[in-house]
Amino acid sequence: MERELGISYPTVRSRLNAVIEELGYEVKGESAPSDDLAERRREILQRLSAGEISATEAAELINQLKK
Repeated sequence: MERELGISYPTVRSRLNAVIEELGYEVKGESAPSDDLAERRREILQRLSAGEISATEAAELINQLKK
């Protein structure tokens, strides 16, 4: 779906969750990152894409977010 829609996985997941909730169901077991965590991850990936940091540095920064 991600490739077909041209949007990120977290966006797809969020939209699907919204549809599920609109249908009157509760989304349980949600393991999606918080909005703040997702935003920080996006910033790291943007820096990687812009060539500001290496892939190794990006991986280290993302792993630090989990702690």
